[in-house]
Amino acid sequence: MAAAHSRSGDPGATGSPGRTTPGHDPPHEPEGPPMVRVAIDVLLKDEILDPQGQAIERALPQLGFEDVREVRVGKHVELTLPAGDDLAERVEAMADQLLANPVIESFTYRVLDEDHDRAR
Repeated sequence: MAAAHSRSGDPGATGSPGRTTPGHDPPHEPEGPPMVRVAIDVLLKDEILDPQGQAIERALPQLGFEDVREVRVGKHVELTLPAGDDLAERVEAMADQLLANPVIESFTYRVLDEDHDRAR
């Protein structure tokens, strides 16, 4: 008589027919509108004291970097979202409502070129 085999000991088994193992899903094409990558830079407004920027400005000459002035420290956020005519409105709303404090910070943003503008 043949021995019975159980799939429960098989590390690739999922226990349900027709399902794939996590991490082994077949590749699929994204659906929906084209996506764009946007970079948002948030800095303290010029009239707001920037102690981090001042500390860096004082330290740079000690490292041999002379003549560096007006150092400002901020946040750089990159995100991918659907393209569309209202892209500017959506990015500005995200920055105003979450990413920047409009009382003390300002922001700029740009759509990144897929091959050249990625942060390194």
